[in-house]
Amino acid sequence: MTAFEFELPAYHAPDFSAPQFVAAPNAQLTTVEMDGVAPENFHSTSMYPEYFKIDGSWHLAPESRMDASVVVNRLPDGGIRLDVVANRALKKGQTVVLGARPPLPATTTSSSRCCATNVSMASCFGSWARPSRLTTMRAVSCRP
Repeated sequence: MTAFEFELPAYHAPDFSAPQFVAAPNAQLTTVEMDGVAPENFHSTSMYPEYFKIDGSWHLAPESRMDASVVVNRLPDGGIRLDVVANRALKKGQTVVLGARPPLPATTTSSSRCCATNVSMASCFGSWARPSRLTTMRAVSCRP
């Protein structure tokens, strides 16, 4: 009998100095209005690693969890900490990332739209030794 050997492929973070990342707008944020209730158009996390551009810097969510919200915590030293939180555990006053928003009717105008964009994992979110196993990642940013 032979033992099954598995080695987790090494992860290579994206190059955030690449033009598409430098030019990408910041993620749109909003405040939770009621305990346990995610705001309209909240960004629902996926099982894949996700980065968020906040105040001009990219931040990796600390865990991958399906269907949760990303809470943005501003630290006393000026840093940012992201927490992936089940929607039922959200607290009034927390800041969360917004995600995809349905297209606005042609008669409606808005100064900003927020989107979750599927992008190539290798080109945008780093790569693993075998990137063909995971084909897409999600970037969250807002564009005017």
